[in-house]
Formats: sequence, structure tokens, C-alpha cells
Amino acid sequence: MLIIMICPKLSFNFNLSIFPVSMLQYPAIVDASCEFLAKHLHSSNCLGIENFAQCHACNKLEMEAHKVKLLVLVYQNIEIFKAQKLRSEK
Repeated sequence: MLIIMICPKLSFNFNLSIFPVSMLQYPAIVDASCEFLAKHLHSSNCLGIENFAQCHACNKLEMEAHKVKLLVLVYQNIEIFKAQKLRSEK
């Protein structure tokens, strides 16, 4: 289940809403939902959105979420290397 938190008082459960839309083949609604999710991609939700996009064959959204995931991994590795460098200099 994917729940997107945009602000503390708002959350959207896209799996409950997109599944029937996808099954009924309303591509405009699916596209609009994917655009909405793409605009709200964040390091805290990129894994869930990528999984959601895979399940619903939203290839463009999946690629965008994957890019964010890769950026997070690169950033984490940079931070690890910085910490190791600081330790080795002491």
C-alpha cells in the first residue's frame, strides 16, 4: 500500500484509487496520477513510488523514481566517504 504524505494533514492512498482506474483503462487519469506522484517525489518516498510504478506499468514514473533513488544512494555514499576521511585524518 502506497500512502503519500504531502503535508501532515493530507495523505493519499494511491493503490486504492489507481487500481480500479487502471483496470477500467482510463489512461488520462492514470497519467494525471503519475504526474502528481512525479511532482511529489522525495527521498523519503522514492522506493514506494518506484514499486507502485512497476506494479501499474507507469514506465516514465518508474524511471523518475529510480533516478531519485540513485541520487539518494550517491549522496549517502558521499557522506560515508566524508566520514571515513575525517576518521582517517584524526
